Amino acid sequence: MPLHISKLDAARRQLETSIDMYFRSGDPISTHALACAAQEILTALAKHTGVAIAVSFEGLIDTYVKPEHRAELKDRYREPKNFFKHADRDPNGIVAFSPTLTEFVLFEACEAYVQLVKEMPVLLQAFRVWWLLLNHDWLVQLPPEFKAQLQTLHYRETERALFYSEYLAAYAKIPNKAA
Repeated sequence: MPLHISKLDAARRQLETSIDMYFRSGDPISTHALACAAQEILTALAKHTGVAIAVSFEGLIDTYVKPEHRAELKDRYREPKNFFKHADRDPNGIVAFSPTLTEFVLFEACEAYVQLVKEMPVLLQAFRVWWLLLNHDWLVQLPPEFKAQLQTLHYRETERALFYSEYLAAYAKIPNKAA
């Protein structure tokens, strides 16, 4: 029997699966490809519905990078996604891929999902908190009290699986939570 799935549901499933793979140190190529697929759908849905995505890596490039360097940086951002998806241009090619890039794709996809749907599923919550833990200094708009709270959480980058399991366990104990 066929599944009947909306674009939004497909993107959510891809995003949640990618987040789970990320926290469990799954294959970094598959994690990235799935995150990119979700991000691509969510970005297209946002454009189609007129929803402005507040946080996008390409938007940050446009804001903070000199105009003469923007195209090159955007190409480097998109290169792994295109490489993992296509073989028509360079079937024998090799790409230099930093799995850290996946974190930016996941964060952007989470932000797009939340702005489109106005809800934040638990796996997206977990990833957003983790990302903010690692990158709170980047976000000058965060209130100082929020930054201070983030700094009280003591997880190293190498402890993402521990953070994930503890976050999900703590979430499971919350009565009357929204999905």
